[in-house]
Amino acid sequence: MKERKKLADGRYFAFVGYKKPGSNQQHKFFLGREEDAAMQRIALIRSLWKHSTIIAREMGEPQIWEEIGLSIACEVAADRTTISVRIEDCELADTAVGVLADWQAVVPGVRLKMLDQAAEAEGSLLRRKEAEKYISMGRELLEQGGSQTLHEAIKAYVVALKKNKLYLVSDGSRQTDWGKVKLDQIEFCADHMPDVRLSELNKLSEIKELLEVIVAHPFKKSPNGTPTKTPIKKGYATTVIKEFRVFINWLHDSDDFHWEKPRDYAVKPMQVKQIAEAGGGRFAS
Repeated sequence: MKERKKLADGRYFAFVGYKKPGSNQQHKFFLGREEDAAMQRIALIRSLWKHSTIIAREMGEPQIWEEIGLSIACEVAADRTTISVRIEDCELADTAVGVLADWQAVVPGVRLKMLDQAAEAEGSLLRRKEAEKYISMGRELLEQGGSQTLHEAIKAYVVALKKNKLYLVSDGSRQTDWGKVKLDQIEFCADHMPDVRLSELNKLSEIKELLEVIVAHPFKKSPNGTPTKTPIKKGYATTVIKEFRVFINWLHDSDDFHWEKPRDYAVKPMQVKQIAEAGGGRFAS
């Protein structure tokens, strides 16, 4: 791209961008007689040219001046600070306003407005309503996600396990032995872990506190599901912790629960001690 030059009459000019595919001839812009102002204008014009090439590349078209970009560039060269832009290819007013906004971001300090002011007003209103709709949806999502609890999620996980063909016998009539083990382990978690809000589980330390409940060897259940006074053994505690981590992965991927693993989440070993040494955490029951 050629640098700016100066005519005999004191006017600066520069060649920027191309108007025709395959042409070596660049568009000539006259920039006025003040050097500092000319430098500012050429910087904006080059930004407009760069944006034109980005649009052309995305559309798979030759890298020439986009019509809107060139019209704005010519007005910038002429020292216009408020520029009316003709946008004709957009059928919807809000789309046209979006196109205008994209070009406006390229030329800070210059005010762009649509030549069709009625269409700009209509488009701006539509975009504002659309934005308000998404804000409302976001608030609903936060409210819903904030009220979901651990026990709700575990119940949903149990339903998913019962439907998963990996844990059903070949005819689908009942759970496999391994399926029953997984159900027992995750339901044990629900029996002993507090029903905290999922939104509270936003740090690894909070999930670790839940696992500490299992590390503390809570009482196991009898075959008919009633509590006993016998603490679980180290081996069972270890397998329950593993199953809870499988549940965490499922919960992270679930579309029905608005929860993701905390940024600091990592699978770190839990030291499950022998029963005589076991102690409780903050969530211990």
